[in-house]
Amino acid sequence: MSSATATVADNVNEIISQTISQRKGANVRLCWKRPVKTKKSAGLIKVEKEVCTTGRVGIDHENKKSTIAGRADGSLPAVNAGLPWGNWEWFPYIIEHNGQRYLRLNPPIDNEKRPIKVSSVVTWFLNDTETTYEKIEAYLMASEKRNDREKSVYNVKIESMNYVGNVD
Repeated sequence: MSSATATVADNVNEIISQTISQRKGANVRLCWKRPVKTKKSAGLIKVEKEVCTTGRVGIDHENKKSTIAGRADGSLPAVNAGLPWGNWEWFPYIIEHNGQRYLRLNPPIDNEKRPIKVSSVVTWFLNDTETTYEKIEAYLMASEKRNDREKSVYNVKIESMNYVGNVD
């Protein structure tokens, strides 16, 4: 195993350890950086996206009020159909899919258990140099472009993560 591979493996194990040590439902600070999908016409350029945000870990969706209400009123299936892809490696924190591990995140809540709007910090890189979204937007696949739609869950590849910690 090369030292680069050992470093990635060590980082993955540390991120998993930091994640599962968090109280279920806790708001945590998370950061990750990953390469983004670009159009073929972009050639050999390298575009990366770095995100620092707040999310919640360890949420069992069967216990959420919205899930319970949805099952009761018929807007959700009566029985949980399971994950659309992958398998739980460490429920309800880590999903394994095709040899990769993903951290399951939920939007954060405040002390009154209400969703809160979090300002995520997104930084874009073009060939390892920080740049603006406007300068790389033309290179991006549609799936990588901004989407202001609220999501109920996020799945982030653990290998991309570089920080999980308490919210200050």
